[in-house]
Amino acid sequence: MLGPLFMTSMGSGDGVAEIQSIPQDDEATWERPTRVPGMSLGLKIFGASLVLVVLMILVSAASIVMVGQVRHELQVEALVFQPLADDIADIETAVLEAEVLVERLRIDMIENSLDPDMAAAVARETVALHDEIEDEILHVRDLLNDHQENVLDSDSKVVVATITARLEAVDRNHEAYHSAMEKMTENIRQGDMKLARAFNDIMSREEREIYYTLELIRAEIQSYVTQSLQKVLRLQNVLNWLIGVLTAAAASLGLLLAWVISRRIVQPVHDLVDRMHDVQTGNLDIEAKASTKDELAWLANGFNEMVAGLRAKDRITETFGKYVDARVVQGLIGNPAMTRPGGDRRTMTVFFTDLAGFTSLSEMLTPDVLVRLLNEYFSTMSEPIRHEDGVIDKFIGDAIMAYWGQPFVEETAQATNAVQAGLMQRRLIHEFREKVPEILGVHLDNLDIDMRIGIATGPAVVGTVGSRAHRNYTVMGDIVNLASRLEGACKNYDLHFLVDEETWRRTDGVLFREIDSLRVKGRKMPVRIFQPLTTFALLDEQPEKRATMQSVVKAFEDGLAAYRAREFSAAETAFRHCLSIWPDDAVSTMFLKRLEHLRVDSPPEDWDGVWTLDHK
Repeated sequence: MLGPLFMTSMGSGDGVAEIQSIPQDDEATWERPTRVPGMSLGLKIFGASLVLVVLMILVSAASIVMVGQVRHELQVEALVFQPLADDIADIETAVLEAEVLVERLRIDMIENSLDPDMAAAVARETVALHDEIEDEILHVRDLLNDHQENVLDSDSKVVVATITARLEAVDRNHEAYHSAMEKMTENIRQGDMKLARAFNDIMSREEREIYYTLELIRAEIQSYVTQSLQKVLRLQNVLNWLIGVLTAAAASLGLLLAWVISRRIVQPVHDLVDRMHDVQTGNLDIEAKASTKDELAWLANGFNEMVAGLRAKDRITETFGKYVDARVVQGLIGNPAMTRPGGDRRTMTVFFTDLAGFTSLSEMLTPDVLVRLLNEYFSTMSEPIRHEDGVIDKFIGDAIMAYWGQPFVEETAQATNAVQAGLMQRRLIHEFREKVPEILGVHLDNLDIDMRIGIATGPAVVGTVGSRAHRNYTVMGDIVNLASRLEGACKNYDLHFLVDEETWRRTDGVLFREIDSLRVKGRKMPVRIFQPLTTFALLDEQPEKRATMQSVVKAFEDGLAAYRAREFSAAETAFRHCLSIWPDDAVSTMFLKRLEHLRVDSPPEDWDGVWTLDHK
């Protein structure tokens, strides 16, 4: 809360401010002076020592006075103006929260859709904020009264008196604002919208007065802090001048004293000012360290608390972005309607990927190693989704659920982007598998890490679901279940990637082959499923592979067509031809086994070629 007020007059630096006490020199070595006629050696030594002692006393006295003034200025800032700036920021935050609540009523009044119950709820919330603001104002009064006599000087008392008067004005404006809020709410409940709008105008006027007065208070604090720091620097400059005089008179002792003071007092102040300038420019990765318990330490600690508060706010935003897609966050903040329960029906492409063999893998690894492996896996596999403008909905055990669709990506591109992300993941899984020993720190035999992907496109409800206390912006509907089932169906076909017909129809630039007509668990209607093989862009770079892949697709199409037409001998020939081109084609092998089964147990006359998957 303190940052915006304090940064306008102070800065920060990249280094660390070391605030330490000044060590005292215990002894110094001097050359013996030349004897002067008429003056004894003892008198010369005494006279020289007396001069040095007088100079040191004078400089020490001046230093004590000036350091006392510096101490007082820092004490006023640390005990009064820094906490005061924090409290003023809290008041402004509470006023802004109340304004946000009232703004909902104003919007509804403009749209003539005002709900009295909601108005009552807003009124209750603003009462709590009103009490909070009153408490903050009372805390400011107590703060100023506590230090009125013991800490404040005449200049700071003038500033405090001005701030006190303006704080009273804020209190009056806020009381008027709260009174108008109560009356506006009452008129809303009575249905008198004309009077409600009139009191709304009063509230708007009082809001402007409150913000204006708070801005004046901030300006007063900023001006005082700036002048105070300038005064501190002026005092330090005078102190340096006196140290220079001592240096000229006492030679090495003066130089040593000047070095010590410059090193131990002046530099930390300059370093702290540099750090505050860095905060003003947005650099929050800094800290002022204090090794003493004087006012410099108080100022350094207060500065660190200010930076920690700003850093915590940035960390909250950054952390929120790790749990929720940044576009969703921006939408929820910029469009409050997205936070309301419910959703819109849209055509979405839903994506599921699952780590194959996770159960057996978890039995082989300790929990911490397993978590480290999963984190690296999720980091690797999330990148293609983000690269293709997908939204990661959640991590479910070792699975990733993501989706594409408006308003995050154009409907014409969503299926293509999803398939491209899946193909990119298939390429990355090979690289990830090679990195596993390095991640685990040990080589495990028979460690087979692979993944399966299922994608489906269709109508879904996109919106906010959950309780009053916790909500989730997600996609829901049958298409989500279908994508999950297709990911699971990969096991039955010994494949790694399956999509539904709608995804295949909407995808450009990718070579597919149709695998089967499948009736998944929970759906009565069958769905044609397809396997994405590779992109045409990659095939253009490898003409021989393009011809091979197209031959495989053609042979498999012939086999699938014969299979559906109950021409099992022709189907067998086509699938065997497919294996002659691509010996590792597990799907062709699977269909040959299926054909052997169908020859033994012939399908009924009304058989439609659809294969039923009776498990998830």
